Amino acid sequence: AASYRAVRRLRATARPLRGADIGMATPAIAATHVAMAQHDAIDSAMVVGWRRPLILIPSHYLDQLTPQQLTLIVRHELCHLRYGDLKAFTLQQVLSCLLWWSPGWRVVCQQLMRFRELRCDLTVASAEGGAIDYAQTLLDCARLPAPAEYAALSITQRWLQPSLLALRIDAVLQPNASPHRLAWLPLGGCVVLLLFSC
Repeated sequence: AASYRAVRRLRATARPLRGADIGMATPAIAATHVAMAQHDAIDSAMVVGWRRPLILIPSHYLDQLTPQQLTLIVRHELCHLRYGDLKAFTLQQVLSCLLWWSPGWRVVCQQLMRFRELRCDLTVASAEGGAIDYAQTLLDCARLPAPAEYAALSITQRWLQPSLLALRIDAVLQPNASPHRLAWLPLGGCVVLLLFSC
């Protein structure tokens, strides 16, 4: 409920943003008909909403990152929509209410979060053919200071944690990195762990 209210608040206070406003190359992005907006109180880009998806970009990104980096960030968020990650996360939250007692399920949730981020990372990096540029973008985003207003939000951006950030950068820099070569074995192991913890 707290996250839902936070998202509603973000939507209400965000300022509309066009790709042309920040010098992005937008033909492919515009074709998706996904709205974009900037917000002063978030420290990482995110996509919110099922029926009316909205890509939110931190306002300080617009001053600190290049148009090419911003394009990579938007493409990453579009990948979340393409793969249905919002719906998958919602289903995961519902199941968490039923399996709150299971340590195995908590491990599964952590692995699913990593999988969703890595899949989008590798999709963007492989499509653009610039793994180094994408890895640098991830690092530059993590280095930017969070806005003071961010502390009041109920939404946690776990990808900024050093361990997950390092995992993502390492993944996109691997030779022949591809979203189709993601290791499903760890996810299968988590499912087995979940079954044994029931």
